[in-house]
Amino acid sequence: MPTMSCPEWVRDLNLWSDRVMHADPYPRYAELRNACPVAHSDALGGHWLVTKHADIVRILLDPVTFSSVTKTVPPFEDPLGVQIPGEVDGLEHTRYRQSVLSMFSPERVGEMESTAREIMQRLIARVGPPGFEFVHTIAIPYVFEMIMHTFGIPAEHHAMVMEWEDGGLRKAPHDPELTQEMGRFLARLIAERRDNPLAEPRDLLDHLATARFDGERLLTFDEAVRIAVFVLKAGLHTTVNALGNCMCFLVEHPDLRDLLLADPNHLPHVLEELMRWESILVITRTATRDVEIDGNLVREGEHLLLLTGSAGRDSEAFERADEFDITRRNVNHLMFGVGPHRCVGRHLARLELRIALEEIHRLLPTYRGDPDRPPKRYTAMSRGAKELHLLIDHQGAT
Repeated sequence: MPTMSCPEWVRDLNLWSDRVMHADPYPRYAELRNACPVAHSDALGGHWLVTKHADIVRILLDPVTFSSVTKTVPPFEDPLGVQIPGEVDGLEHTRYRQSVLSMFSPERVGEMESTAREIMQRLIARVGPPGFEFVHTIAIPYVFEMIMHTFGIPAEHHAMVMEWEDGGLRKAPHDPELTQEMGRFLARLIAERRDNPLAEPRDLLDHLATARFDGERLLTFDEAVRIAVFVLKAGLHTTVNALGNCMCFLVEHPDLRDLLLADPNHLPHVLEELMRWESILVITRTATRDVEIDGNLVREGEHLLLLTGSAGRDSEAFERADEFDITRRNVNHLMFGVGPHRCVGRHLARLELRIALEEIHRLLPTYRGDPDRPPKRYTAMSRGAKELHLLIDHQGAT
């Protein structure tokens, strides 16, 4: 149990349902960092909350002591088996990761820039004065189309996959029936690619059909399907949430919007600072042995939630951590994690975010928040926006 004085509310804290955390977690994050940086909650079967940047980095760099064997609290049993590569550690994880890494390299991702720009331009062309709801009109379909392109999922299947997204994945990403249905669908596509292999893969499904484990044996059919399901689920939600968070901040800070309109060259630095300011992920780890963290004894088998959003506001890691500073350089935020499990799709996420914000500021320069319909936010295993209503006067250059 904790050796420091923790606030009463943390004992029953449930990130999935706590209304205060959904609305704005940052005051509570600050309270925990200052009074109880490693806190225990009895909710969801019991788990630890880790709030400081240094502690989170230490945990992520030590997969021997802190395993990725489960991705959520409470843990769930995936009907397809262990999630690959997310719930695998050690050399086995490295080999699985290497089997898909080339498809998410900076060079490969760079080839998708024109596709991302075309998708965003097409979506923006559909909206007009007086305004629109951003998350469902722009963010979700934009990221969805990029994922469909990355996987090479034929257009005739897009409506079905979007129905999964609308009908359950965002609300219950670990729904067993939905996971099994997704697995069966991706299995059919991978089987078709495996029966008709290409010398040069065009997309992720082509690649998975012929990818090799450790450069030697072919991935088993089951392994290829589980990798596909894991990447598809992760890709559908994280970038949507990050883009929604970016736009919520820009709406709340029109001076920053005006700066980007005047000089788009600031965007890369603004984007990195936005990812520090509101890192979306809560990362789960499980202790493989008894271990002490900041005076707290974490027992073997206990789960830890690593609050990367709190780490981004940690004054021990960042000077003036509570100030948004676009002149900050080498921003060591944790939105993509760190260590062996660092997000394999981070280059794609950065590209998607950059292109989206470039096109929004070029084509919708007058955007602002709707004062009658404030943003609806949430915080669970990821932080994002459920709704963001924007007003616009006109479209910009085409």
